Amino acid sequence: MTNRKRSVLNLASAAIGQLLTIAIGFLLPRLFIINFGSEVNGLLSSANQILVYLAIFEAGVGGVTLQALYGPIARQEWGAINGILSATNIYYKKTSFLYLITLTGISVIYPLLIAVSMPHLTVSLIIFFVGLPQVASFFIQAKYVLLLRADGKNYVITNLITVINVLVGLVKVFLLLRRVSVLPVIIIQCLILLTQAIILTRYTRRHYPQLSLDVPPDYPAISQKNFMLVHQISALVFQNTDILILTMVAGLKVVSVYSVYKLVMSQMTNLVYILQSSVDFILGQTYQTDKNLYVSRIDRFESFFSALSFSVFAVIFYILYDFVSLYTRDVQDVVYADRLLVLLFVSIELLSVMRAPMLQTINYAGHFRETVPQSLLETGINLVVSLAAVYLWGIYGVLIGTITALLYRTNDIILYANRRLLHRSPRRTYKIHLLNILLFLLVQVLFRALFQPAGTWVELLTTSILAGCISLPLFLAAQTLAWPDNRASFRYYLKNSRQLFQKVFKKQGK
Repeated sequence: MTNRKRSVLNLASAAIGQLLTIAIGFLLPRLFIINFGSEVNGLLSSANQILVYLAIFEAGVGGVTLQALYGPIARQEWGAINGILSATNIYYKKTSFLYLITLTGISVIYPLLIAVSMPHLTVSLIIFFVGLPQVASFFIQAKYVLLLRADGKNYVITNLITVINVLVGLVKVFLLLRRVSVLPVIIIQCLILLTQAIILTRYTRRHYPQLSLDVPPDYPAISQKNFMLVHQISALVFQNTDILILTMVAGLKVVSVYSVYKLVMSQMTNLVYILQSSVDFILGQTYQTDKNLYVSRIDRFESFFSALSFSVFAVIFYILYDFVSLYTRDVQDVVYADRLLVLLFVSIELLSVMRAPMLQTINYAGHFRETVPQSLLETGINLVVSLAAVYLWGIYGVLIGTITALLYRTNDIILYANRRLLHRSPRRTYKIHLLNILLFLLVQVLFRALFQPAGTWVELLTTSILAGCISLPLFLAAQTLAWPDNRASFRYYLKNSRQLFQKVFKKQGK
């Protein structure tokens, strides 16, 4: 199968999977809030974020392994591939053991540290069963996931995860509608998720007969794992600081408010990142084999990824207040809809996607050690500003801390990748984003002139679709017209599409 076909399969399967995940993902928190109240929803959000921190036991192996595999897979060097995966497998087995011990400890201690009306034993069991599938993931499937990702078979992982998530979602909806208590719901979710590791392992073993984990481990190939670990810890702290601070300072009801906005943002961000994940293996392998070709590809990718991201979040910015108002209309214990929160959350996501292509360039280059100080500084800025500002402005304060750190790190990544790795001025990257920012402001004026605030779900859905049909073509057209290489790519794909349609119609005519 060609790389182009794999990237198309990755894109299609991820898009379908994400749309299904979004549909179920929006329904479940609402059912939890209505059935159990904002406190339980806040507890689940807080517990999930704490368990995310346990990913530090992965010790940075995943990111380094992925980067190390691109070259050997592009050259089909199975001796090198097996050596890398053998070393990775050893680390992941240690990781699963440490994760299980720590998960058990957190399950016991965490209920004693927070104010919650639920019995402590119930809270402990919820945390344990939420985290247990990750133990199985590290022990059984993690190394196979990395192999499939490096080989461009994200669609295999995505399709399996989609089926499992849909099954979990449907079962949880069924149980919640029957008003089953929260603990049985979480236990059943855990049991279904455990099957994923078994299925993925059997698939990989069947389709890669050359794979062997019994060869001598190639530890030098993943020697930068400690530096990657620092990045991983920094990212975990950076991405999950807000909920932990709010849990301790503002309470679980405010955490529930934060989690509703974060739910929308994370689902939309995942939708946007489908484009990157579908071609990630091509860009990674290209960087290792042909730097000149990589520069050409990353330029075009950055333009269109930025255009897609800004077009999606332009729509989200316009409809999010109405969405939250409708989503929490029957909730009385706390106010969710807030226009300032909309502005802050969307700003965070835009700053994050602006740096994504250049951050991937740094990862492809394996510059983990060289960028440790910058990563630590970003986390430090976020912690200091968030801790100071939360006492002044509450939930707004932690978001301001995140934005402050992102303003520093996004610019640092853009400058580092362009100057140190691509050996050029960062002017093009900044022009791409400046054009999109101006267009973002313009479409907000356009949306307000064309649409009225949505008072029903039908009106919200209609407005979202129409706004998207306006936003996406405008951003894509602007980026296409702005750069000669983008215009050339557009003409190339337009010509190929025309030839493909002509062949199809000729066959039908015969």
